[in-house]
Amino acid sequence: FERIHLDDLPSMYAAIHLSAQTLEPFAWEGRLLLPSGKLKWAQATSRPDRKDNGEIVWHGLMIDVSDRKFSDALLRESQQRLAFLIQQTPLAIIEWNSNLEIITWNPAAKVIFGYNQSEVLGRNILDLLVPESARERVNQVADDLVNLRGGTYCVNDNITKDGRIIICEWYNTALIDENGNMIGAASMAVDITERQKAQEAL
Repeated sequence: FERIHLDDLPSMYAAIHLSAQTLEPFAWEGRLLLPSGKLKWAQATSRPDRKDNGEIVWHGLMIDVSDRKFSDALLRESQQRLAFLIQQTPLAIIEWNSNLEIITWNPAAKVIFGYNQSEVLGRNILDLLVPESARERVNQVADDLVNLRGGTYCVNDNITKDGRIIICEWYNTALIDENGNMIGAASMAVDITERQKAQEAL
C-alpha cells in the first residue's frame, strides 16, 4: 500500500473491502510509485481466503501493464486529434461501408452538400450525391477502388440537397480489415465548381 499512488488508493481499498464482504475475487488497476520515483501501471487480481480464525488473506498476482496503458494513451490522443481534424477541416470527410452506406459525415460535408448528418447516415452514397449523368463514371471509380485497394482520385459532378449540380474533387481510400477484405472506403471531397468556372472563363 505504501507503493500505491495516493489517487489510486481509494479504489484499491474499495476493491478489498468489497472482496472481504463477499469473498469474491477482485481485480484492480492503478499506479505504483517505485523507490526510484518512477510511476508504473499495475494490474492486480486476487482471491480471498478465510482462515479458521476468521482472518481473510488474499492470494493473487500483480503484473506490469505500463506498456499497454502507454499504448492506450497514445491511441486516445490519436483518436482525439483525428476527430478534431475531421470536425475542423474544410474538406468533406465521408466514410462508407461495403454496402455503400454512409457511416461518417463531417460538418464540411454538410456545408458542401447541404445535408445534416442525421439525414445521410445509413443512406447509399451514390443515390444521395451522384446524378444519373455521372453514375457510369462513379461506378468505374468504385470498381477501381475495390480492385486496386489503394487510393483513387477523380473529379465528378455531384448533386446537392437543393438539387444543384456541383463539381467536386474526390480522394478515396479503401478500408481493409485484418483479413485483407475491403470493408468500405473513406473519401475526402472539395467543391471546385467556382474554380472550374474561373478556369473556363480564362
